[in-house]
Order: sequence, then structure tokens, then C-alpha cells
Amino acid sequence: MKKLLSGGHYKIFLARILFAFILFTLTRILFFIFFHEHFGEIGFGDFMLIIFYGLRFDLSAIIVFYSIFIFFSIIPFHLKSKRIYQTMLLVIFIIPTAIAMAGNLLDCVYFGFTLSRTTADIFNVI
Repeated sequence: MKKLLSGGHYKIFLARILFAFILFTLTRILFFIFFHEHFGEIGFGDFMLIIFYGLRFDLSAIIVFYSIFIFFSIIPFHLKSKRIYQTMLLVIFIIPTAIAMAGNLLDCVYFGFTLSRTTADIFNVI
């Protein structure tokens, strides 16, 4: 019980969510680097504002993508200290991360061809 209340599990949870924020931000920066010529003259202040507003979008995306991970990370079970449970949480974290990063990076490729971001219209094309 002391391990559960010590906050170690929550520190790992917060570190993983912070890692997701960093990855989402890095893919946004990567997108900007690849296609900066399409955005006109953007100064450093404007770019930082884009990053700031992107964090708000990332928060909603992280809540959606990681909802199962968040649920199983915050429920108060004594199983959280078990190695198998932590391994399960890691897998539940890695799968949405891989899907989200693949989507973001594929969007970089898609934008190069169509000069528009991927939307639900992609399903009509498929």
C-alpha cells in the first residue's frame, strides 16, 4: 500500500504523458521544417505561438489516443506494483504512440503531394 501512495506509479504516468507531448510537438516542428516555404514569413514569436496553441490540440489528441492508458494508470488497484501490470501499461502506451506518430509522419508525406492536411476525406479516397 505504501508503494501505491508514494506516487511512483503516477510519476511514471506523468513522464509518459509528457513524452507524448514532446513527440507530438517534435512532429509539428518537423512538419514546419519540411514545409516552411508554404507558410510565408513566420517569425520566432509567431512560431512559438503556433507551438503553444498546438499543445492545446495535443492535449485533446492525447486524451483520445491514450484514454485506455490513462484509465488503467489512474485506477487505484494494488496490482499497479506488479511487473506484469506495468508491462501491460507500457504496451498500452506504445501502441497508440506508434499509431499517432505514424499518422503524423504520413501526414507530412501526404501534404507534400496534396498541399493539405489529412482529414476524414481520406476515407473517401481509400
